[in-house]
Amino acid sequence: MRVMAFFSIHPVGESESLTEPVSNAVKVIKKSGLEHDVGASGTTILGEWEEVMDVIHRCHDVVSQDGKRVNSVIKIDWRPGLDEGAIEDKVERVMEET
Repeated sequence: MRVMAFFSIHPVGESESLTEPVSNAVKVIKKSGLEHDVGASGTTILGEWEEVMDVIHRCHDVVSQDGKRVNSVIKIDWRPGLDEGAIEDKVERVMEET
């Protein structure tokens, strides 16, 4: 089943700037080919459960290089009907109402 996952990931105990580790995670997401939307506080990705969880796992691997501690928040929308474009569709429906 396709899922939409929102997740935020960052190393603990790093400097104030998280640009480098977060950009390394975004590179993993882009290489995956999954539909995604990068936001200021996290990223949404859409795909099959196994694909999405694999990408999140690989993001953890790249952010935790050198044995760094990593914190994550993951929110999963698991339901029928999550087709291509679902990320943008959800946002567009809300914006139409505002």
